[in-house]
Amino acid sequence: MKTITCWELAWELLSAKVKVEEVAKKLGKHRTTIYRWRKGIRYRGLRRFVRKKKEAKRKRRRRTLKTEVILWG
Repeated sequence: MKTITCWELAWELLSAKVKVEEVAKKLGKHRTTIYRWRKGIRYRGLRRFVRKKKEAKRKRRRRTLKTEVILWG
């Protein structure tokens, strides 16, 4: 079974002509957030939008020094 993201759910509701305020209330988000999602999905398409959002949520690994360098210095 596929898990649906909040972005996909918002898009489905907006496609069904549900008002933005009602979508925001159902998802627990601010209405301006829904407007931004709708604009991004229209611009990129749903799949690219979701992929871009998931990539942005990943944490960047910090650079670390190798153990040999620490022991040498």
